[in-house]
Amino acid sequence: MTHSEGIASAAEILEFWFAAEVKPLWFASTPEFDEALRERFLATYRATATGPVEDWERTPLGALALVIVLDQFPLNLFRGHPESFATEAAARVVADRAIARFRPGDKPGTTIVSVPAVHARRGAGRPGTLGAAFSSKPGWKRV
Repeated sequence: MTHSEGIASAAEILEFWFAAEVKPLWFASTPEFDEALRERFLATYRATATGPVEDWERTPLGALALVIVLDQFPLNLFRGHPESFATEAAARVVADRAIARFRPGDKPGTTIVSVPAVHARRGAGRPGTLGAAFSSKPGWKRV
């Protein structure tokens, strides 16, 4: 999927999701945050949920952004509705492929960035279930 009108890039997703003011909302969201996320990223979610996304998976940061969009965003976008979990399985597949494809040390400064998500519902800590990808962004740490 290439960057299109109204569709956020992987960099935009990661910049937003890992912003200092957003991190506290990962586990303590508000209706206002959910609405802001809908306004900004609903089109991106819909496009990734229904369209080809292989090019997102070509890079560690793209794969990480895709896992966030498919696993975390719907929890906010559709809170309290079954659609909240509609793309959870797809997120696990992307995470599994990223874990298999990208290894720490592939590039200098690479670290694992864990997505807080495909965790407790599917067995936190069990190999292959943690939504993870690798980041070469300087200064990123395991979160």
